Amino acid sequence: MSEEKRSPGLGVGLMLVCAVLWSTAGLFIKSVPWNSMVLAGWRGLAATLTLWLFMRKMHYRVRIDMRTVLIGLCVSGTSILFLIANRLTTAANAIVLQFTAPVFLIFIMAIFFHEKPTRLDIATCVVVLAGIVCFFVDSLTSGGGLGNLLALLSGVTYAGVFMLNTFPGADSLSSILIGQIVSGVIGFPFLLQERDFSGPVLGAVFMLGFFQLGLAYIFFSRGLEAVPPVTASLTSGLEPVLNPVWVAIFYKETISPIALVGAVIVVGAAAALELGDVAVETLRKGRDTAVQSRLEGEARRRANVLGAYAAVEPELVRDKRVLLVDDIITTGSTFSECARVLRSAGAKEVLCAALARAR
Repeated sequence: MSEEKRSPGLGVGLMLVCAVLWSTAGLFIKSVPWNSMVLAGWRGLAATLTLWLFMRKMHYRVRIDMRTVLIGLCVSGTSILFLIANRLTTAANAIVLQFTAPVFLIFIMAIFFHEKPTRLDIATCVVVLAGIVCFFVDSLTSGGGLGNLLALLSGVTYAGVFMLNTFPGADSLSSILIGQIVSGVIGFPFLLQERDFSGPVLGAVFMLGFFQLGLAYIFFSRGLEAVPPVTASLTSGLEPVLNPVWVAIFYKETISPIALVGAVIVVGAAAALELGDVAVETLRKGRDTAVQSRLEGEARRRANVLGAYAAVEPELVRDKRVLLVDDIITTGSTFSECARVLRSAGAKEVLCAALARAR
């Protein structure tokens, strides 16, 4: 077992560092005066070298099959489209519009796999569409319409990465390596077109290839071994927040009020969708009970809730530490009954917390 698996704290740390590294994309892309395809080529080659060295050290066998190549093409498309978008629109617009990937994933699954969207899915799509409209209304005056469109397309290819990685046998690390190789190959004909190889420019390219992509993906893959998907989703949500911050600090690039409204709508809706996907029912109330505060005596209150709750899927709580949260605690009878049911289902430990205590 790896060290990351034994240490969830280290796993969270790796995910946070990964989010910070990813968030520096806009900053370093705007600091390199090269043609977008030249930068894509050098960035892809540097990331390829970083990932290959890591995989070689870990004796990781690269898998090459049709699915892995398809995911790699989506990874490459996402990387190149996002890079060009950063040149044509603001860093904030580019990263937030790429963050629409979960919404496009809903459309892809519904159209190609006939997966019926939930009410939450439909509501999220409507809300995100409103946020996207804010960006394109803003682009009518700022001139970033093409950049916004390319950023939106990067969200489509990013959704393809997520969708293909959900199938059994997917190898995300091999796909990422192939994606960076493809980016390097696509950019290869343009590699020697530039003449500015000054220290700051090469330093920014080094940061983009080795750290912002290569090392970040390594941290991400290792961190996933130690943290649950919801933690990974929440930490990756730092990227669209930090990305425009770095650019604003170093390049004084600001986001317009209407685009800011759109960013809040898109990021908020996407985060709600991801949290909705991981929210699961662990306890279910099987019968109605009287209001505890209206009953006198601890015995009556315990009898009122006895057998009222059942564990929905015991495997979800087996050997887990569970936190129960309630608004008001009176005698603790409801907490006690829920904790008893969870412990019977295999929970390792049950902790209880309430906002207030009734007198």
